[in-house]
Amino acid sequence: MNYHHGDLRAETLTLVDRIVRKQGPEAVTLRALGAELGVSHGSFRHHFGTRAGVLSAFAAQGYGWLAEHLDAAQVDGYLETGVAYVRFATDHPAHFQVMFNPDLLDPTDAELIEQRSRCLATLVRSAQEVSARARPDMAAAVLAGWSLMHGLATLHDTGVLDQAHLADLVGESDVIELARRVGSMLFGSPTPPEGTS
Repeated sequence: MNYHHGDLRAETLTLVDRIVRKQGPEAVTLRALGAELGVSHGSFRHHFGTRAGVLSAFAAQGYGWLAEHLDAAQVDGYLETGVAYVRFATDHPAHFQVMFNPDLLDPTDAELIEQRSRCLATLVRSAQEVSARARPDMAAAVLAGWSLMHGLATLHDTGVLDQAHLADLVGESDVIELARRVGSMLFGSPTPPEGTS
């Protein structure tokens, strides 16, 4: 199979998503990718360099998508930005798993650094309003919101929420609605009106 440069990159990232969803990130190897795509594993060196380069590109793609989700939700406030974070994690579990596993990634990857910074900048902007209402500590507001929603998304992604039968306790099985309920407690954020999605 012949690939133009852009095609190989896109096909590789799509394949990484499929492999991580089915087998976990440890199953992503240059040899496995090459076998699946019908190219030598050396073909990936031009685009990614190493296995860490492949996974860093995958994580950077995820951070870019997450930044778009957060930017779109930011107009509705800090709570909805947090809900968008959890929605991204549930819609893109493979990306979420790789993005927050630093042992898999190249910390010097320029694209990864750029896309991660985009996400942080959006979190900071969305936290400015709520930190002004609560107390003048925007850094704490960013960390509180991120920790809360990342924790919830991780508990859902790993199956711990289901295993602990917390849905019975909270009376809510939809993780997106649960994120909205949990997030509404942060800094006294108002609960959105019924029907908000």
